[in-house]
Amino acid sequence: MKILLDPRMITPKHAEALRLVFPTVSFTEDPADTVGVDAVFCHPAFAVPAKLDRYPLLEWVQIMMAGYDTADVGYLRTRDLCVTNMKDIFHISIAEDVFAKILVLNRAVRHDLDAMSTGKWEPIRHLPEIYGSTVGIIGAGSIGSAVATRMQAFGAKVIGYRRKNAVTGGFDRILTGPDGLLELCRESDYVIVAMPLKQETVKLVGKAEFAAMKQDALFINVGRGETVDQDALVEALRDGRIRGAGLDVTTPEPLPPNHPLWTLPNVFITPHNASSSPFIWPRIREVLHENIRRRLAGEKLLNEIDD
Repeated sequence: MKILLDPRMITPKHAEALRLVFPTVSFTEDPADTVGVDAVFCHPAFAVPAKLDRYPLLEWVQIMMAGYDTADVGYLRTRDLCVTNMKDIFHISIAEDVFAKILVLNRAVRHDLDAMSTGKWEPIRHLPEIYGSTVGIIGAGSIGSAVATRMQAFGAKVIGYRRKNAVTGGFDRILTGPDGLLELCRESDYVIVAMPLKQETVKLVGKAEFAAMKQDALFINVGRGETVDQDALVEALRDGRIRGAGLDVTTPEPLPPNHPLWTLPNVFITPHNASSSPFIWPRIREVLHENIRRRLAGEKLLNEIDD
């Protein structure tokens, strides 16, 4: 087996570690080294015809992220390639990030930091709690489920939205379909988007969904910016139709400095950094080691993409 390691995703240090564990496997970090390459470990944007057509012996593409919206899935299917991703790697840190955003907005952290800078003692009374609230999570995959289980520990009721009505850990109830999405928006004190970007999820949350939300609802997006109609979000925030928003993702990225989201007082933005953690690479390494082992043994790989 010969594997191309995308230098954007795998450092020389980590590449050398793979060589030590699998001495019988040939690894290259040079995309121009096309001879004999039958597997590619890459950023999803590398999984397109212009990049992969150079590898006629290619059989397996390991996408090094959970999301793969920038990959050409149709092309990968026409070549009958085995495609795997990093599902269930980022859910812990992203779930914790959701709570960071909610607590920053709930506990008036921005106000308190400003007060600290001038030495003012300005308590705000009657700040919201998560306890006893209803939390709606759009996307009931590994990230949504991780958020849901933690929300239940906070004493919240949790409802989820997904394409199929299947039992999912951490949720009190699962809703489906357009009516289910609106019902989630109407009932929830916190609406959290953890949905991957696909053709059917582009601008899934738009004017109708924001109009259905409670006036004191918080909106959190840790999925993809394109799953939300951002103009509708700005309008809802400006008009006070929702209480605020915590965003790790926007459209476009980076968000331009003059974009109105930067100046709205009820918005907290982070630069697509919710997955940041020192434990990400060890989790990725486990998947890579297991999938290489399985490939050499002729076994089914982890996290095969089947859509």
